[in-house]
Amino acid sequence: MEIIRILKSDFEPIYNIMEEAFPENERRSKEGQLALFEDELYKIYADKEKTVFIAFWELSEYVFIEHFASLKSQRGTGIGGTFLKTFLEMIGKPAVLEVEPPINEISKRRVMFYIRNGFKLNEYFYIQPPLGKDREELELKIMTYPNALSQGEFMVLKNEIYEKIYKLNI
Repeated sequence: MEIIRILKSDFEPIYNIMEEAFPENERRSKEGQLALFEDELYKIYADKEKTVFIAFWELSEYVFIEHFASLKSQRGTGIGGTFLKTFLEMIGKPAVLEVEPPINEISKRRVMFYIRNGFKLNEYFYIQPPLGKDREELELKIMTYPNALSQGEFMVLKNEIYEKIYKLNI
C-alpha cells in the first residue's frame, strides 16, 4: 500500500472523513485542524485515494496518533489494518494513541482492533484536555505499540503529550 503525506491544500477529503468518523468533542473545528499544519510536529498521511488516513504528532520517542479513520464505506474491508501496519513499519518508532475506555460494543471493538495490530492497553488514569473552547475534556485510555508502559514511562509520555500536543504548561 502506498502512503502519501497530506498537505494543507489536500485536507478537505480528510476532514470529511474526520467529521464522519469522530464525534465533535473528539476533533477540532476545521479551522483548528487546518492551523495544526503550521506545527512542524504534526503530519497527516493517507493512502493515494484518500480513503484512510492517520493524523499524528512526532514526539521524542513516539508518534502520537491523534486521528486514524477510513471512509465509512471502507470499514471492515481490512484497509485500516493494512494501512496501520504499513504506517508503523514506515515510521519506525513506537506509537501511542488515545481510545475510549472499552465499555460498550463499539469501544470494545476499537480496542480489540488495536490489540490485534500489536497495541497494548495501559490501564492508567488519563484525561484528554478539551480540543477547543467549545469542547469538553474526556476520560480516555492510552494504548501503546509495541509495548505497554510502566507507570513512570506513562507519566513522562503523558507530560510530553500535554505539553507538545495540547500546549499545556506542566
